[in-house]
Amino acid sequence: MSVPFSTPKDFALAYAERGWPVFPVYSVQKAVNEFVCACRNGAACQAPGKHPVWRLAPQGLKNASSDLAVVRAMFGGFGLKNNVAIATGSTSGIVVLDIDARHGGFEALAALEAKHGALPETLRFLTGGGGKHFVFQHPGGNIPNSAGKIGTGIDVRGDGGYIVAPPSRHVSGGTYKLDEGCSLDMSLAAAPAWLLGLMRQGGGNNGSLANKTAIAELARGQIPGGQRNTSITRLSGHLLAKRVASNVVLDLMLAFNDARCTPPLSAGEVARIVASIDHLSFTKLINRT
Repeated sequence: MSVPFSTPKDFALAYAERGWPVFPVYSVQKAVNEFVCACRNGAACQAPGKHPVWRLAPQGLKNASSDLAVVRAMFGGFGLKNNVAIATGSTSGIVVLDIDARHGGFEALAALEAKHGALPETLRFLTGGGGKHFVFQHPGGNIPNSAGKIGTGIDVRGDGGYIVAPPSRHVSGGTYKLDEGCSLDMSLAAAPAWLLGLMRQGGGNNGSLANKTAIAELARGQIPGGQRNTSITRLSGHLLAKRVASNVVLDLMLAFNDARCTPPLSAGEVARIVASIDHLSFTKLINRT
């Protein structure tokens, strides 16, 4: 692999050399006293620094590639300062455990490790928001994407998913980095059997009742401005995990947005949220609105 690694293009090529398909997602930029998405929606974007650059990846995840010539083109010129996304699942041979520090992910992981045993040494990325990605070998079969099913603040990125990776920038102002002791060419561990079981099931039984209760409470109340994106994300993820069709989820979320969100988001923003979770048909969903 080429060194040194410093630019998004450097990292994107290194990922592609490992056979991991990549594509560009928008970065963030400083605006007065905060960072906002570098897309045209700026501060109004509901997925800052995490959604595809339509000019370079019009079909989002479907445009992910490990072809070095394609990657050079996507991350050169106009794409030089974009964030880097890696496709997960069987297409890349990886599955990722995504720990969200802001929602208690590290505490939930500690509880799981205390019960089942520590995670093996593997490649780890520090996320720009203070979390961590654990990158494991894909075990074969289907590993579904899930949000909060394994534990509070713990997501799984498997088949049909993607992660934002180093050296991308986060809306908090932080940067995605390699964790201490990790390198881009290190070997990946297999997920331990207990974790693999939870991944395949979408989570354990212990948290299911609490999760259903939280979802029910969320669906009942009015959603203020600062919670609209998170609420629609959680409800969408819950429905998609139950294998509700993405177009049906979009219809439900548009109705939920109109009835519960104060003030409602635009229809386009709701479509982007659902599409960012589904990871399958960005253009189809967004064009509907």
